[in-house]
Amino acid sequence: MLCQIMYLSRSKHPKGHESDALILASAQARNEEMGLTGFLFRTEHSFLQILEGEEDKLDIVMNLIRGDSRHEITSEWPKQPAAERSFGSWAMGSGPIPRAEIEAMQDPKAGDDIVWSAMLGKLRELAQTAA
Repeated sequence: MLCQIMYLSRSKHPKGHESDALILASAQARNEEMGLTGFLFRTEHSFLQILEGEEDKLDIVMNLIRGDSRHEITSEWPKQPAAERSFGSWAMGSGPIPRAEIEAMQDPKAGDDIVWSAMLGKLRELAQTAA
């Protein structure tokens, strides 16, 4: 089943550190190999990533991401079923995201289906602008 998952994490290094390019390159290669797509947003000190693909592949990748010492996950939204891919053009796209958008997504209601749809729409819009 096609699913999407999103998490927010605090980076151990500021934006622009050499680890950013390594994270993106490894994500692109791994996602292409596993048939995943998504987008990695970056602020000065945070990552917001949305991934989409088959549920079992997402589980494998999320376990790897949770164990990555270059960041610490601060919020993880439950997997959501998806009728179609929202970021299908990218094995892993990347771009900036305004801090205000990150703060809005930390709302406790963010697990609600309506809020998830709104967040996903906003992230698609930001991804198109960043790409």
